[in-house]
Parts: sequence; structure tokens; C-alpha cells
Amino acid sequence: QHQVFGRFTGHVVLDDGSRMEVTDLLGFAEEVRNRW
Repeated sequence: QHQVFGRFTGHVVLDDGSRMEVTDLLGFAEEVRNRW
């Protein structure tokens, strides 16, 4: 499924391996996998 925009909550792993938590971050993704 392709999604153009939305709000995201979860975490991302940065290039240095550290983990950054995000809450209600406005952004976009070209391809997503939704869990219902």
C-alpha cells in the first residue's frame, strides 16, 4: 500500500545505531505496511 502523508508514532533507528522515539510526527512514506 502506498501512503502519501500521515502522523507517525513509534521509533526510528539512526545511522549511528541510536534509537529515537517519535510521537504524532507529521510526515510521509512512499510505502507502508499497516497493522490493524
